[in-house]
Amino acid sequence: MATPAKAAPRIQYIDGLKLIMCYMIMLIHFTIAYFPDGYISFGSNYTAAERIPAFWDGLPYSIYTNSPFPLHIFFALAAVLPTISFFRSKEPYISLQRQAIKRYFRFMIPVAAAIIGTSLLHTCGILDFKELAQLNNSPWCLSIEPKAMPWPTLLYHALVQCYFENGGDILTVMWCMYIIFLGSMLTLALLALFGSSPFRKWLYLASVLLLLAYPTYASFIMGIACGDFYVHHLERISFSNSKKALLSWLLLAMGIIIGYMPDFLFPAPITPFYAYAAASGMIILSLMLNSCLQSILSKPFLVHHAKYSFSVLLVHICVLAGVSKYIYQALQPLTNSHLLSFALCFSICVVITQLLAMVFYQLFEKPSQALADFVYQATRTPKI
Repeated sequence: MATPAKAAPRIQYIDGLKLIMCYMIMLIHFTIAYFPDGYISFGSNYTAAERIPAFWDGLPYSIYTNSPFPLHIFFALAAVLPTISFFRSKEPYISLQRQAIKRYFRFMIPVAAAIIGTSLLHTCGILDFKELAQLNNSPWCLSIEPKAMPWPTLLYHALVQCYFENGGDILTVMWCMYIIFLGSMLTLALLALFGSSPFRKWLYLASVLLLLAYPTYASFIMGIACGDFYVHHLERISFSNSKKALLSWLLLAMGIIIGYMPDFLFPAPITPFYAYAAASGMIILSLMLNSCLQSILSKPFLVHHAKYSFSVLLVHICVLAGVSKYIYQALQPLTNSHLLSFALCFSICVVITQLLAMVFYQLFEKPSQALADFVYQATRTPKI
């Protein structure tokens, strides 16, 4: 009987980074809702001619609200750990088989619960996107309002459709679920085909041809390259600690600058996806070289709560549309400051989101993990 492949290694600072990226994504959505001026992406009402002036008028918030950079770091991280697991495993292809079989079932229950739950809460009037939009005149809030669907369509959307095309019709964060799912499968396929090749570094470059057609997946390719670097080259670097630290901070600064550069500043052949991928790689490599950042991101609190990262992504829109406006309206007369009221409101919503994520994890994520383990044990190829 085959020995089950071990799960991907836990690298604590990467776990901590995943949790922080999820809350940065949450902050983007809250900021768009409460500081909509200068937001020029999906759901905005600006014409093509108005976009650039509106962006500059909306500084400094527009720098943050218009960049999905934290999401692309999340994409890259989704490829880093499987890559490290592959290169470190004594049975790498069993490891890939395990991850490929479990991938859909790992997502199935929490994704379906989040989509169906959001639809039900909206139908019951608990989630009011119209009032949230009116609060600060944010058209984006109207654009993410769940669409009405008959039950068969809703179930198909929650269980199948969102894994293969934009699934944000009910829960806006699910617009990228197909990218997460297909990008993960692409990562496993590339490792299976080319991971053992001594020429794989050239194949990383050749994948640029694939990315010309599907640039959305560039961050996953970057994640594979970073995982490869971590296993095969990181310990061989002969720089002194001071040089490593200097290089790390330089990469971090460059990654932040590139990642938050507005899309209209890039030359025509360069899509923002390439920039986000390069910047994500810089951030991850910076962490790999910087013991100070590793220590911060490896704090027990961050590592412990990192397992709730995906649940945070799934539930925070419900907190935004269902709770935040009441908290903000209660704080506004006390502070008489929009910014301070927002900051306090967001801090309170972070706590509420984390508590909801912990409950959601127990109710839906853990059973989905158990289902994925069961399916893998029932279908994996036995050792001959």
